[in-house]
Parts: sequence; structure tokens; C-alpha cells
Amino acid sequence: MQNYIYPGLTLFRKLSVPIIKRYPSLT
Repeated sequence: MQNYIYPGLTLFRKLSVPIIKRYPSLT
């Protein structure tokens, strides 16, 4: 099960990092 969760987390981080940099007010 972890084999499916971990790649999802890394993909989520790659997508969320640019968004947080563009919109710092979200955090």
C-alpha cells in the first residue's frame, strides 16, 4: 500500500511547491 501512497506524496509536493511560492498567503 505504501508503494502507492509515497509516489502520490512526492507528486503532490512537486505540484504544491510552485503554488505556495506564487501564493504565499495560502500558508
